[in-house]
Amino acid sequence: MAKSRKNRNKSRNRSSRKKPKSIQGLSLGGENDKRVPPEALGEASKGHHRDFRWKFRRIDNFSEWKWEDMTKDDWDKMRTKLAEFESLTIVEMRQQGSHRNNPADFTARAKNRLHELRIADFDDIFSFRITGTKRFYAIRVGNVFEILWWDPKHQICPSPKKHT
Repeated sequence: MAKSRKNRNKSRNRSSRKKPKSIQGLSLGGENDKRVPPEALGEASKGHHRDFRWKFRRIDNFSEWKWEDMTKDDWDKMRTKLAEFESLTIVEMRQQGSHRNNPADFTARAKNRLHELRIADFDDIFSFRITGTKRFYAIRVGNVFEILWWDPKHQICPSPKKHT
């Protein structure tokens, strides 16, 4: 009797385990993996919600765009901007000079670094404007921005516009 109760608990535990889900076209692997198209996320995919979060786990300190090169003044401006961005929608961020980038437009060095980091297949990479040329880059996964690079000279995806 104890054995059958134990087996029941094992099968109950197996069925109650949560399986990873795909987020905005991001594949998390597995044979039954299904990608969620951005339109299925509703308002979140259109950029009209304000509930953003920042993650710092992807920061790349082994490239030429490393965060440890940031000055104290830049970090102070950055903290202020991060707080401001949290209260904006993506549409409002775009109006302030931040926007989604196409990695195909990145410099060869930046594209190579994405491949080295094994994240070249991410196409939802945003550039956040801190000041004229100073930017940081982050990968968007749903409502989370995973911060990646600090680009004080606007070298990752240069613009032909003056002072940007």
